[in-house]
Amino acid sequence: MNRRHRWFKTSQCLWSSATTIRGRTTLNDHYEDLKDFFVTVLGVSELSLDMVLDELVEKGARQASVEEVKETLWALTSFLVSRTPSSSPRRINESRVFPVRYNNGQVVLQTSKVEFGIVDRQHLGDSFESQAKLLAFNLEEVRFLKPFFAWTGLEKRYLSKMVKEISRTEGGEPVLITSRNRSIGQKASGLFR
Repeated sequence: MNRRHRWFKTSQCLWSSATTIRGRTTLNDHYEDLKDFFVTVLGVSELSLDMVLDELVEKGARQASVEEVKETLWALTSFLVSRTPSSSPRRINESRVFPVRYNNGQVVLQTSKVEFGIVDRQHLGDSFESQAKLLAFNLEEVRFLKPFFAWTGLEKRYLSKMVKEISRTEGGEPVLITSRNRSIGQKASGLFR
């Protein structure tokens, strides 16, 4: 296999493997032991929060693939775990960076203006997947993205916060238990002996 080697300016290079930034070549995978040389001596930039934000907005504008956007969301969330950006999330919320799964199974990148839910409980996701627009993330991904959802103000879209579960017997109205002989609080000491 014949690979073409090219020379790049330091301004075209980046020290990061978290995500790809258009117009930049990442070096750390090829020269992992030489970080001090590239970053300190040559001045190669390290991945920053602002770079990731700009890249995510750019990917939304050019309608990148869902996988490309998700990769950048992971990188952004990794930054958000350690620091909160000083900038407003407005640019992100107005960009097409939210992979929304429609009830027909199609996944489309949308802005946060589109109404969608975030599956944070599997049984709720199973109940609503054929009836509602939901973000196309599994539970593990949603847990990882929690800092991102907090920063963008989308926590209120968790299904557990949007759905009220009510249990009652068939044919009856819900009634509070007020009878002394049914109060578990007074019987609790007997349970812990």
